[in-house]
Amino acid sequence: MILIYLSFLVKLEKFGNATYYCIIVLERGEQMAQTKQIKLGNGCIALFGLPFFLMGFAFFLWGLSMVNTWHRSQDWDRVPAKVLSADIKTHYDSDGNTYSLQGEYKYTYKGKEYTSDRVQIETGSSSAYNEKQKMLDQMLRAMKNEETIDAYVNPDNPTEAILFRQFSMGMILITGVGLLFTLVGLGLVFSGIFAYRKSKNKEALFAKFPGKPWKADSRWTGFKIITSQLNSLIASWAMALGISLFVSIFIFLLYSDDSAPLFAWGIIGLFAFFALLGIIGSIYKTLGYLKYGESQMVLHQIPLVPGAEFKGVIVLPKGIGSAQKVDLEFYCEKSLTTGSGKHRSTKTTVVHKEKSMEVTDSRKRINDRLFVPVTFSVPEEGEPDSPDTNPAIEWKLKAVAEVPGVDYEAIFSLPVFKVNSEKDIEYKS
Repeated sequence: MILIYLSFLVKLEKFGNATYYCIIVLERGEQMAQTKQIKLGNGCIALFGLPFFLMGFAFFLWGLSMVNTWHRSQDWDRVPAKVLSADIKTHYDSDGNTYSLQGEYKYTYKGKEYTSDRVQIETGSSSAYNEKQKMLDQMLRAMKNEETIDAYVNPDNPTEAILFRQFSMGMILITGVGLLFTLVGLGLVFSGIFAYRKSKNKEALFAKFPGKPWKADSRWTGFKIITSQLNSLIASWAMALGISLFVSIFIFLLYSDDSAPLFAWGIIGLFAFFALLGIIGSIYKTLGYLKYGESQMVLHQIPLVPGAEFKGVIVLPKGIGSAQKVDLEFYCEKSLTTGSGKHRSTKTTVVHKEKSMEVTDSRKRINDRLFVPVTFSVPEEGEPDSPDTNPAIEWKLKAVAEVPGVDYEAIFSLPVFKVNSEKDIEYKS
């Protein structure tokens, strides 16, 4: 696309103003092509999340069915049962061995004899060998001493019975992992659908405003920029709760396994520590959102142009009083993604940073709210905003104020773009 762009510049240079219109067409085509690729990628994310959801939901229902059996069996009749056979079967797998407790017993209920091979509520196999070994020892001891073990029998269906009515590690693991995969799958599906619709709308706006990509971005509306604190808060809680749920499963596994090595507890303990930090951070963000809500900034012009100064006003929430110091930081982040699959990694570097400080003034108010004037210059060599490319470029402005309780912090995304003509720049009247 760049080669086509340059060749058109050379060939059409002698035609004067025609060059400008060809540049717009080429840029529009490249922007729409990028948006279509992004839209396709978002659709793939939704499709990728669907198997996670289906598999997770199937495991979750499986776990719930075992929990339901445990709940129903609390009212079942207990009758003596004679153990006929008992053993632990090993299931070999490349990811590790799993075990299932197998056996057969007979019991008499209301004068009729029955035989069952359902030893415990848990169906399938799990890695909890020690847990099953304890039940096996009890069955083998009953066989050796010719004793009976109480079986739980469903009075409405005497053919349904279990020997050991207890929560097992497998029941918790299947239900917990199923719930985790269900939530992850749902998150991928809905985020993919949302991003697909967003990119589709962006593509339509590219077509409506050729050569003006800043009009196709929902991060700013006209001259007003509003923070996305709520989205950040939701993502923070989703991450914190997801990690906590995942870690809690392994804590239960380790607690149920007496042979778990000390280093395993150390590793899971480290993950639990990070999960706790995530929850604390989410609580802090929640308190900040409840106190300040979303913040807004009004620009004097749109877009902001490399090599030129720009001005704006940050409208502060009511929780911030006058004579308050507000630290401002204008910076540019460049994120480069390399590799693919499990080797994929993203490195983010700050390629430009500039700081200043303002003090709130009670004489400066907008609708009973204080405001802080902002003045910075975009460097001449500054690259235009492109969050959906690789490397991704994003220009931001951060405002921080230390106040009693939760400190104030707001981050605004800024529309930095190159323009083909100064006429493309709009100024707020």
